[in-house]
Amino acid sequence: MRWAADGVPVCRRGEDQVTPAITGDGRGGTLVTWFEVTGIGMQRLTSTGTVAEGWPPDGILLVNDTLQFISVDQPSIIADGDGGGYALWSDVPTAAWPNGPWTARLQHISANGVVAPGWPEDGLLLSTGGHQNIPIGIVSDGQGGVIAAWTEEEVGLWPMKRLWVQRVRPDGTSAPGWPSNGIMVEEGTLGYESMVKDHAGGATLSWYPSPSAPDVSSRPTVRRVTRDGVVNPYWGGYPDVDGQPVASPTPSAGPVTVSFALATLSSVEAKVFDLSGRRVRDLGRIAESPAGQRSLVWDGRDDEGAALPAGLYFVRMRWGQRDHLARVVIAR
Repeated sequence: MRWAADGVPVCRRGEDQVTPAITGDGRGGTLVTWFEVTGIGMQRLTSTGTVAEGWPPDGILLVNDTLQFISVDQPSIIADGDGGGYALWSDVPTAAWPNGPWTARLQHISANGVVAPGWPEDGLLLSTGGHQNIPIGIVSDGQGGVIAAWTEEEVGLWPMKRLWVQRVRPDGTSAPGWPSNGIMVEEGTLGYESMVKDHAGGATLSWYPSPSAPDVSSRPTVRRVTRDGVVNPYWGGYPDVDGQPVASPTPSAGPVTVSFALATLSSVEAKVFDLSGRRVRDLGRIAESPAGQRSLVWDGRDDEGAALPAGLYFVRMRWGQRDHLARVVIAR
């Protein structure tokens, strides 16, 4: 079959196929995914519009019939550089609809239309928590694998989310330096999350945090995760603009380091607030801090020296006539 004026069929099964996504296969053809009642479909077409060798006329289904309800969001798809592709989606069994838990899954299909060696037949489970896990997207790591991103939401706590990333090799294993359950990039009131590759094997993520502490404006945030799994929000040297503060580790049962970057010599002050907006710690003021990458340490205690209870806290920093916010989760 050749390309026709009204296109060529990708799947002829007698049910609706909706929310398609498409990408090049790296060999002049295309890869297409879609949702249907029985699961998630995927098809590969050549540059002439014919079904690629090894692929069924109606494509393949990426999940088995134990995952009976599939997210209605569009699945993400990218090529693997060798004629096959990766697809990312979320699903939930019918019995657990609508509260879930929703799980995020990734699948790798070879150029000949079969599951790639090392991958589970129903896809690789990325999310391990029993919450709502919603995919953000996938990007290539430049070595045949991918970096996948998703958010984790606890029922009833929206818009509080955790933003996760995971790098997976072509054989379905986690890349060196990456924990098996992925890396949490941020936790807070997140929205409008997106991700692009950084052309060095890592990824850059962005989101729009909602204000959750007094006198703090909501601003888009951009953060980079290197190919080795290091969350690195700065790109070396003196920044052209001030860098949003980042707390690490979080969650933490002990001291927390807040890293930030200054574009110019600045006066810096920092205070800690709890979720209700009450100030619990004054971390002081630096009259003149040189430009560059800087950090401060909070020991997780209040102004009286008492250990604060577990929960979400906000380190509000001020320099350059602007407020900046870092979120900290204390675990006891």
